Amino acid sequence: MLIEDGVIIAGQDQWQLRRNQLTEVRVPPNITSVLQGRLDRLTNMERVTLQRAAVVGRVFWDTAVFQMNAAADDPLDQNQTRTALQALEKREMIFRRQSSGFAGTNAYLFKHAILHQITYESVLLRARPIYHKQVADWLAQQSGERISEYASTIAEHYELAEEKATAAELYEMAAQRAQDTFNNEMATVYFCRSLALLTEMPHYAIWQLRLQEDLGQLLLQQARLVEAAQAYMTMRFTAEEDGDLLLQARAWNGLAEIQEYQADYVSMLESAQQAERVAWLVNAESIWVQAMLYKSAALLRQGEVEMALLATYRALETAQRLDEPELLTLCLQQSCEQHIRIGRYRPVEQYLAQLKGQSALLDRLGNRPALALANQSLGEINKRLGRFDNALHWLLAAMKIYRELEDQLAIGQTLNLLGETSRLRGQSGAAVPFYRKALAIVNGLDNQLEIMKVRTNLTAALVDLGSYDAAERSVRQVVQMLENFGKMAGWYDSPRVYVYQALAFLGKEQVELALRFANRAHRKAAMQESDTALGFAWYGLACVLAKGG
Repeated sequence: MLIEDGVIIAGQDQWQLRRNQLTEVRVPPNITSVLQGRLDRLTNMERVTLQRAAVVGRVFWDTAVFQMNAAADDPLDQNQTRTALQALEKREMIFRRQSSGFAGTNAYLFKHAILHQITYESVLLRARPIYHKQVADWLAQQSGERISEYASTIAEHYELAEEKATAAELYEMAAQRAQDTFNNEMATVYFCRSLALLTEMPHYAIWQLRLQEDLGQLLLQQARLVEAAQAYMTMRFTAEEDGDLLLQARAWNGLAEIQEYQADYVSMLESAQQAERVAWLVNAESIWVQAMLYKSAALLRQGEVEMALLATYRALETAQRLDEPELLTLCLQQSCEQHIRIGRYRPVEQYLAQLKGQSALLDRLGNRPALALANQSLGEINKRLGRFDNALHWLLAAMKIYRELEDQLAIGQTLNLLGETSRLRGQSGAAVPFYRKALAIVNGLDNQLEIMKVRTNLTAALVDLGSYDAAERSVRQVVQMLENFGKMAGWYDSPRVYVYQALAFLGKEQVELALRFANRAHRKAAMQESDTALGFAWYGLACVLAKGG
């Protein structure tokens, strides 16, 4: 500022101070005033160029500013704009960057973020939407096939230009790109921004419903169960307003899935019954089958054994008529697991034989994704039956196909099942490498729900091995997520998590902490009214009390 006011003369070798000018020096009260003063001393050509550059962003491109200046009411040609940029660069308000990102352009950077902010705020409010539209159009044209890389930036400009539908489309594209790069947190932000723009546009109801369903699944992966439930409830409301019964049923099923994870089996049953009713009205058979499976699971958890088995049987009967092999596999697997749970093993063999036949048929048909799922299900059922060699055979077969398909999530889930197979047969040392490989994959996918599952199982193996420090570190992250009640509001496996934390502390001779978590496990199990969970919680409490005297 002193140089611009002529108080200091900048020379090549030395600078001069004009003392007689010091009495006229203005001392701004703060940095904002300093920078505003610098803006005020710019020529009109320099000021408007800098203002339009500020609309582009702290990083901006000369060709974008060329176009904006040329389209102005008082246009500037490229030579004038280039002269203005050179002057601004000489004043050290902007700097040229070495790389541009776009061919045939030069990129510049505002020297200070606050300078960029003050310059932007000096742009007239009525002019901003026009400028943002120009910037968005320029970026979209320059991006070409790489538009997904810049989708979030372009979307923001269209949003500020009040082009809501276009902005929503680009935020969705940005969300999908973030998912592809396993940045689920940013994907969630972009889905929410897209939905916020569409809220007051009822003619885009189908689009909103698709985004709400995608958001629900994304939040589930992040173990943000409360928000996921809210997304599905919003989806249901939107579908009701639009009169879309099919998507109402899907929203109810999505809600039932979340409630199962939260161990809220009363609400789960209600949601599943609503999905069943609505799906039946529109003859949506596959959605109806999914609803019946949720209904059956909820009934069994509430002790309604015969009603649960009947619901699963009806789901299986319908699935056998549909050309949806994955759905049929899920029905057969649930039939097996429920009969194992209640100790009726004769039907298990029948359903197991059907599932083997399903696997053989899918192999002949060359349906690799469905075959992998069938083999994985066979592995899970054999694991539950204690037939560990058979379980290993089917899980390895599934793993081979998933690797061919490059399905990273399924690979991580199958590795977790291989770890459980080893641990349950008494080979916890062999299980740990499987869990660690699974954990590396699901961490890379940013799938918090799967991370919780794998860490819980890894903790169990480490407790078995007497590696109590490692076990406590492993389970600590799961406990931190569980205790964020506003985020999860319960998890079906929380009693087991707390038992393993109690056993880890017990192994470290920290009996008081062990007792605290054993009691917590018991309380959670009692709230769930689950005999299995309650039995395991009593086991943990007994271990602590036996050692603590």
